[in-house]
Amino acid sequence: MSKYQYDLKDTITNSVKDEVQNITKMANGNDYKISIQNQYFKDELNRILGSIDTSLPIIEKERGTISTYVVKASSYLKLCNHFVIQPIP
Repeated sequence: MSKYQYDLKDTITNSVKDEVQNITKMANGNDYKISIQNQYFKDELNRILGSIDTSLPIIEKERGTISTYVVKASSYLKLCNHFVIQPIP
């Protein structure tokens, strides 16, 4: 994928934005979760977070799940801002 990343930049950006739009709030009310079937999306989201602010918490796999990842509120809000998405309350 990296070989064609510049040719596919818009497609990649839109796909990652779609993943952010699929984030939901967890039952604990503090964190958010996302189901990611492809490791690339998690890595790309963490790369974006690092480019925004290196002190933001990374997206990590939820313990005991196969493809559910936890997104801390501060990271979620920064991703929404980056992609110009209205955050869920």
